[in-house]
Amino acid sequence: MKKLTIILCMLFPFLANSQNLIANGDFEENNICSEYHSACAPEAWFRIPPADLNILFYSQEKPISGKYSDLVIIENVYRPIGLRIFLYTKLLCPLNKGEEYILSFYTKPLIVEDYEIGILFNDREMISRTNNPIGLKPSLVVSNKTELQKDSSGWRKFELSYMANGDETFITLGNFNSTANKKYTPADRANMKGDIVCLIDNIQLIPKDSSSFQLCDNYQINKDLLYTTDERHTYNKGVNKPEPEPELDPIEETPIAVEKSTKEIRFEIPDIAFDFDKAVIKPNYILTLDSLIETIVALDPSEISIFGHTDSRGSEEYNLILSERRALAIKVFILKKLPDFNMQIKTEGFGESQPRASNVSPEGRARNRRVEIVLRVKKELN
Repeated sequence: MKKLTIILCMLFPFLANSQNLIANGDFEENNICSEYHSACAPEAWFRIPPADLNILFYSQEKPISGKYSDLVIIENVYRPIGLRIFLYTKLLCPLNKGEEYILSFYTKPLIVEDYEIGILFNDREMISRTNNPIGLKPSLVVSNKTELQKDSSGWRKFELSYMANGDETFITLGNFNSTANKKYTPADRANMKGDIVCLIDNIQLIPKDSSSFQLCDNYQINKDLLYTTDERHTYNKGVNKPEPEPELDPIEETPIAVEKSTKEIRFEIPDIAFDFDKAVIKPNYILTLDSLIETIVALDPSEISIFGHTDSRGSEEYNLILSERRALAIKVFILKKLPDFNMQIKTEGFGESQPRASNVSPEGRARNRRVEIVLRVKKELN
């Protein structure tokens, strides 16, 4: 029996990790930002708003394990509500209604002893200026009064139970309170800006009953998309500054097809805009896409939808991922030109499921490989 106990203890971390519905929960997979020459943004995680954070937090504070942790700014001494930073990610699988899950993580408050962090599970992405998290009721709340344990380095462990309502797809961490903590003073700030900071590390979300648990069919697809989406990791100071475009011989332009209808304009971007089997826009197609930007500026659409499509070559799963990545690539292109449209752009990949023509011939497959853009405008078109 003793040997069996030892084996189970050794297997438990592996089993938990294999069922963890949170990607990169230990933050060890990190982007290196060239202007800092240091890790600055974890893969698969995003910030609200997408602010550059003080990189010194990473180098000065030792994580609970590994090389990296991340953080939330729960308040600011000088602007208690307006300068908060939330941390969120998309779950690898939606939660099942009525199923109980165990959420565990570590936090380390810097300077302060009195702190509170809310955890929100919901079915929509919180984006600044559209879905402001402040004032929402979090699903769970932890504080210095509910710590399970505290180690000598200041890290505190939490483990909580959550009963799913069904279809929750995002987890967001931060301070959701609509009022300020009146106790904080300049002596509590973690930097000269006045931020009240809590580090976060080793987040896991696993089903309480693991005996019958199965990962969803889109688990790997969701993970790949999280690692592909980088446009909100950081901004300013050149992190997302595009490389200079190489001078290439111009290719024969294929005009973007436009279809007009009431309150709607549809664009179709052909396959030649991308390298074969990739989601990178060819530099010599940029001028053609600039006409799309001019149309967006002129019409000021209330919503932009971007749909990716492929032909039938390759597996259905791979084609779905490729179509979603190409849709995201167009979104990134638009946001680099028009960053204020972030909250209005939705993307979706359909893979090979909506062909325009037969996939038997090369010509038909070329028609099926496309990205469709729908602009919904605020007034009827002439």
